[in-house]
Amino acid sequence: MFRDEGNGIPAKVAALTSGCITFLLSLHLWFNFDSSTADLQMVERTPWISQFNIDYFLGLDGLNLFFFLLINFITPLTLLGSWNLGKRNWQFQIQMLLLQIGMLGCFAAMDVVLFYVFFEVMLVPMYLLIGIWGGTNRLYATIKFFIYTMLGSLLMLISLLFTANIYLELHGEWSFNVLDWYGMDAFGGSVHDVIGTRCDPYTNQLLSGGQYHHCCHSNLIRALADHQGISYAEAEPFVHDVLNVFMCTGFTRDTGQYFMKASPVRPGDYLEFFAEIDLLGALSACPGGDCSAKHSSDVAACYPLLVEVFAPAKGALDGWQSPSPNGYDRSHGG
Repeated sequence: MFRDEGNGIPAKVAALTSGCITFLLSLHLWFNFDSSTADLQMVERTPWISQFNIDYFLGLDGLNLFFFLLINFITPLTLLGSWNLGKRNWQFQIQMLLLQIGMLGCFAAMDVVLFYVFFEVMLVPMYLLIGIWGGTNRLYATIKFFIYTMLGSLLMLISLLFTANIYLELHGEWSFNVLDWYGMDAFGGSVHDVIGTRCDPYTNQLLSGGQYHHCCHSNLIRALADHQGISYAEAEPFVHDVLNVFMCTGFTRDTGQYFMKASPVRPGDYLEFFAEIDLLGALSACPGGDCSAKHSSDVAACYPLLVEVFAPAKGALDGWQSPSPNGYDRSHGG
């Protein structure tokens, strides 16, 4: 059947039929996808290489579902567009279907090792399609494709293994699960530098039009003014912004409620900031304490922090302009 007798019509019909059926099945996935939840759907998961926690793990979310539909829509069109192909029809159809499988696997894979396997599988038919059915300059294009994809695949493999090793150092076990690498726990919490909006009265004024004085920004201004014996107006230029860091906070995945948990920070963790203006940095413990017992805890343990300051390169701030003033009245509750 899959031979070139009859101008390869049987192979063309079989491949086009397969592509159309796959597209119809992807429509079933689209119309049965529950957009009200952020959880993965249509999950297929089974252990693969257990000693490294590598799984055959497939799943769909709202993003890769769209690409699923797009790939399955384009594949039949591509097969139709190549209907008048004059040589090795049955081999061409097989390569196109293998390419489709590789692309679908790349988007559905939730394990990076499985993703890498599908990615490499996808490159094989692409290499053959270019080398056999390409244009007049196909040999040159095939060589370039091989060199670029070989180097790219090697660098990607190194980066995946490097990231997996970081996870091993942090958690004491291997994981190639993409969801584990997101840093999101079962509650929906993750490590953030900011939750929601910045903790300052200017953001509050922009959002609500009100004057609120008991946020971190105003608290630091009052503390700095009292400590230095200066006015709030004199202290405020030194409190440019406030970031909540080294916190595990989030919104529960089921009820959407805000929560705080014990910080996951470990020795060696760090943050880097680039200051476009002269900056005074101040560190203050969160009123939430260790965030795992109760809010405004006074018994939370304290740990040392190393602060390093580097000067920007000469000319790095050329052309920078100061932002326009905010509408907050600067009274800070005083």
